[in-house]
Amino acid sequence: MLNAEVARAWFEPRSIAVAGASLQRVTLGNVFLRRQREFGYTGRLVVLHPEAAEIEGVPCVRSLAEVDGGVDYAYVAIPGPDVPRFLAQAAGRLRVAQIIASGFREAGDAGAALEREMVRAARAADVRLVGPNCMGSYSPAGRLTMVDGAPAEPGDIGVCSQSGVAAIDVIKLGGVMGGRFSRVASVGNCADIDQVDLYEHLVADPATAVIGMYLEGLDRGAAFLNALRRAEGRKPTVVLKGGTTDAGRRSAASHTGALASDARIWQGLAAQFGLVPKTSIEGLAGSLVGFSHWLRSAAPVGRRCALVGPGGVLSVLGTDLLRGHGLDVPELGPATLGRLERLRLPPGSSVRNPIDTPVGVMQAQGGRAFGQILGIVAEAREVDWFVVHVSLQNLYSYLGDPETALEHSLAGVFEAAEQFGDIARWCLVLRTNDDPALDPVRARYRARAAARRIPTFTRLEDAAAAISDVVDWTAHRARAATGEETR
Repeated sequence: MLNAEVARAWFEPRSIAVAGASLQRVTLGNVFLRRQREFGYTGRLVVLHPEAAEIEGVPCVRSLAEVDGGVDYAYVAIPGPDVPRFLAQAAGRLRVAQIIASGFREAGDAGAALEREMVRAARAADVRLVGPNCMGSYSPAGRLTMVDGAPAEPGDIGVCSQSGVAAIDVIKLGGVMGGRFSRVASVGNCADIDQVDLYEHLVADPATAVIGMYLEGLDRGAAFLNALRRAEGRKPTVVLKGGTTDAGRRSAASHTGALASDARIWQGLAAQFGLVPKTSIEGLAGSLVGFSHWLRSAAPVGRRCALVGPGGVLSVLGTDLLRGHGLDVPELGPATLGRLERLRLPPGSSVRNPIDTPVGVMQAQGGRAFGQILGIVAEAREVDWFVVHVSLQNLYSYLGDPETALEHSLAGVFEAAEQFGDIARWCLVLRTNDDPALDPVRARYRARAAARRIPTFTRLEDAAAAISDVVDWTAHRARAATGEETR
């Protein structure tokens, strides 16, 4: 596991040096500098350059020896063959170096030899390495970022990814869904600090409540199992495993030089330790955001869902989808149905569950009927989840004043979720049928939902999967607590 000082220097650096920025062209080093300034980094930021006085408005030094007190974290975006010499010159002056360059183990025998040379230089200099062949790190608390437009507010989702693209996608996808992060790292080839080191750190980190991983290979299996045991029942671990097929293994080897493993191993870990396996980046992000938001609620974690949506085929298929994920869509009791029927909703509605709310219901009472429906169902305590499915395209295609209907209807969702958050958990599915004209509308309400810790999804399939993950993990935790799980 990382020691506390290395973790602090990596994720909350007081000083950052950038190697690889240029006066003549825009390099990864230049982009990194711009991002740190835009993200609000307030520590000491310097550029290593042999001639320039300033790059991107940041002062330059010729070597780390010119930085009083040394440097916590270096973003090293120089060619791979130059990295060992850079590290040798960093002895006693640098704590953590993140190596962005590729061309190491993943590139064959010559690259593997260069990687070994780099590791020897780092160990001789007492510098810890992240990477190589990676894209950076993200820590809102430390004002460190590797991506533009990332949420600035710290959260409780920690992510370790062997792919820089996967790490960035999780930050962006999870961010718009309402997720906020403690720390995210792209670790690439894991030549020094590896996935297990970072996972152990996230398990122990008090700022992290849910952990996500994208893995292509894993060398220290026993240490990973021990960390899984420590996390079990305390912190959900959601894993997207790349390279579980023959073709995928070949791709993983060329990507990070990783030794991938059979999918059945990961299925076994899921059964034994409650690991949550995923098969897509979208699924990984959705599950992480769901755990982050929903585990905060004191409501019981049951399987009963109220599916509230446009009706018709979407209700039929939605019910099948939820049931296919092991969830229930129970018919509401007579007393609840009686209260709902007294609302005298427009034709086309249905209140038995699924609760069909076509455009006529969305505009009833200026859109306020929607919130009344949710309040009545929540008060009855007959469901554990509200899956609120809104077709934005239907509203904007068939209503003369869709803005008013949508505003009042979703205000009703937010009010009901706040009032009845200790009775049930809530999520919002905003469907646009990929109409780009509706993207700004969805973004506006996603932001409002995120502020209320209500996860938002674009597809009902993703919402159902995330709910199922939380339900199954909670059930595993309960079984493990009573000793029912087999070790």
